[in-house]
Amino acid sequence: MHHIVTHHHAPSVPVPGRGAPGNAPAVRPADAHRVQPDDVLIRGRHRLAENAYALDIDWAGQHVFFGPALGSVHHHMLIAQTLRQIGLGLAHTEFGISSAYQFLMSGMSYAADPRRATDRSPVRAEAVCTWTGRNGIRIAITLEQHGTVFVTSESGFSWVSERVYQRLRGPFLSARPGVMPSPVGATVAGRSTADEVVLGASGNPDRWVLIADTGNPALMDHPVDHVPGLVIMEASQQAAHAVVAGAGARSWCPLTTDMVTSRYVEFDAPCWIDAREVSAAGTPLGGVPGGIAVEVTGTQRGEVAFRSVVGGVAGPVVVRE
Repeated sequence: MHHIVTHHHAPSVPVPGRGAPGNAPAVRPADAHRVQPDDVLIRGRHRLAENAYALDIDWAGQHVFFGPALGSVHHHMLIAQTLRQIGLGLAHTEFGISSAYQFLMSGMSYAADPRRATDRSPVRAEAVCTWTGRNGIRIAITLEQHGTVFVTSESGFSWVSERVYQRLRGPFLSARPGVMPSPVGATVAGRSTADEVVLGASGNPDRWVLIADTGNPALMDHPVDHVPGLVIMEASQQAAHAVVAGAGARSWCPLTTDMVTSRYVEFDAPCWIDAREVSAAGTPLGGVPGGIAVEVTGTQRGEVAFRSVVGGVAGPVVVRE
């Protein structure tokens, strides 16, 4: 196992990656844990220093579900998918982690700058990795466009061999979802159509049951034995939108997410999603006018499986330089 150090710093002058948007993906779909090549966002990568990398990211395509980031709204799922692919892609291509290993995400946080507009132009990412153990890393990533950083993030994950994973998962390896609950209205969840909604009605306000639809190719494009982190993150975003909309806001622009997972969300029992507005103080939106924070908790069999704090701005975001 290589030893990761973090005292090196990226050069002050940006170093372009080897690829450019529109070229072939710089990582294989399997290394980005996607099935379709068009869903791979990394188009080039370049080593800046030991365990520090620059990557070219393509946001111009019509990536299903994640959508292009246009205007001043940085689409939360496009950001999450980008961060996820960078971490997984570097683990496979730069650190030599075999695709036979199973990856476990411990958490992801990011903050998008509401003052910065984005468009279809190339996005440059810089990533610095730090070992957290023999089989785990934390990765700090910034995203920039037109020379300006608009997202900062940190995430952590680890990996285990297939044999260890099988022992860890036991009977859950063959678990599959049962009957799907009826989704809430798409507008309530901040989505366009019912098949994009991952929140099922519970009969109680600010509480929902998670919909784990393995037929959704954007969120589960390959066989899985538990609910993936992307579905959990999307459920958190939809619950936050529902809370803000229920409070009377006419629009909602999500800008920050801080998610920590503590256990797998399984297919064989309901996962209850509870959300409530909390103080934005102490979050990246603490000083942003109109900033709102929503805490979202996922509980299964009476135990907390994940907790997220989603922050955003109610009403249109005004971009100022």
